[in-house]
Amino acid sequence: MYTQLMDNKRLFVLSVFLFFLCIVLNTYFKTGYYLVADLDNYAQSALEIYHGEFPIPHNHWRTRLGAILPVSLAYSVFGVNEFSTYITSTIFEFFNIVLIYLLSREILGKKFTLQVFGFSAIVFIFSPLSIYLGSTLDYAQGLAFFMFLAVYFFLLAQRTNSIVYYLLCGLLIGTSYLFHSTGIYVFLIIGLYSLLYKKLNRRILYIFLGAFLIFACENVLYHNMTGEWLHRQRIITRAHFRSGDLSAQETKKELKTIENPFTGSYFGDSWAIEPFRQLLVNPVNSILYYLFFSVNIYFLIKKDKKAILMSLLFWPLFLYYSYGSPNPLNFSPLRRLPRYSYSYMIPVAIMVGYGIAKGINKSPVRYFIILSYVLISLFCVAIQGGSLGQGFHQSKFFYSFMKQNQNVRYITDSSTYQGLHLLNKYNQFDNLTVIQTGKFLPVLTDDNFLGENDGSYIFINNPDIYRVKDIMFDKVNLKEIAINRGKTRKICHLQFFRELFEKHLCRPSEGGSILKITL
Repeated sequence: MYTQLMDNKRLFVLSVFLFFLCIVLNTYFKTGYYLVADLDNYAQSALEIYHGEFPIPHNHWRTRLGAILPVSLAYSVFGVNEFSTYITSTIFEFFNIVLIYLLSREILGKKFTLQVFGFSAIVFIFSPLSIYLGSTLDYAQGLAFFMFLAVYFFLLAQRTNSIVYYLLCGLLIGTSYLFHSTGIYVFLIIGLYSLLYKKLNRRILYIFLGAFLIFACENVLYHNMTGEWLHRQRIITRAHFRSGDLSAQETKKELKTIENPFTGSYFGDSWAIEPFRQLLVNPVNSILYYLFFSVNIYFLIKKDKKAILMSLLFWPLFLYYSYGSPNPLNFSPLRRLPRYSYSYMIPVAIMVGYGIAKGINKSPVRYFIILSYVLISLFCVAIQGGSLGQGFHQSKFFYSFMKQNQNVRYITDSSTYQGLHLLNKYNQFDNLTVIQTGKFLPVLTDDNFLGENDGSYIFINNPDIYRVKDIMFDKVNLKEIAINRGKTRKICHLQFFRELFEKHLCRPSEGGSILKITL
């Protein structure tokens, strides 16, 4: 009894420490609201729901109710601002730490120790990808939470043969599907586990029943709004998977997410190796997966059965995210985006924590590995830091200028406008012309356009618009009247790393410029 009480006390203290550590890291290395279509659609949909409207989704982003509804709730509590757009992601980040404890305890059983949980949680919290996504509006945290909470209840159901747990597992899979359509991939884990461990029984059908209930509720909602069934599935197929219009070469280009030195055909080296390069070369993943693959090899040699079970939670998802097709009618693989790896990061962290705790007997070596992991992860975060949030930082500068100078016309690109729109609480601007980002530079060299907008101010967001300086020098009718000098968001947060690597790795983007058309 005394030992159990002490363990509970240690668990409480460790959980509180990890909670504050998670908050501190996500605050210090805050990504914030970055200017991409995904976030803009989530935030706008959340705001419309907050105002009592439920818009009919016209693109695949607006069908992700799991990413939208929590933000709408945050708006009702904290108001419409940058903080309320990402606070739900930070909350799910902490929920995932709790889930690491629950899954570890269920898989490791009586031999589970707080040390394993501590190592696993530290590995998860300090992962660069976790830090990047923990303070921005994204569906990845909620998707991972509900997917692996479903796995947790599935393991409970297999141990207890409880119908309630099987049904809960299915409901959670359906909920993860509301965050992103890839949430149903967790069925791969359940199917392989049932086959390998020969634990197939009729009660597994309750999993499908639970998932179907969520799926049916969503489709009833859309049917009442649009008059058609499977509205979301039609939108996804048309807008996201681009059924039937991806040639092999186009698909190959779509899958390349980092510079790839390999050459070859569609089924050659570059296509096959790219997912592993994404894990081992991309700074947001690399250090974690060097440890993970090393631990996998160690436990494979030791034939550790519990480690094999944890690997089963990773490999099906990784392989399907890397090589599978979401569209069964036409092979069109998912884009290999770094954030997709967040979906299976929970079992990866548990495996690494378990490997460090069990595979290394000497405590000094364990803590040396954890300390090295933390420092290397902080370095990876430091050299890229706030680059994602740089565009929104410039939008704040522009918005402040607009408030001080309200009786003039402004021109900006569509990416910068997303940030201005949020800052204006999604109210329309009467004095702002928005041009598609890809067509923005040609407009600045069009004398007819400049003549029609004489006296207008142009917002230049340098991370998105390039060659602006060349145009300024070539065009005598463009005058720079303000620049965000001295207020540029620091991409390298840690001063030591900033001073040491700034010349080679840390190149902070220039502050946003405001030009005036003077003919």
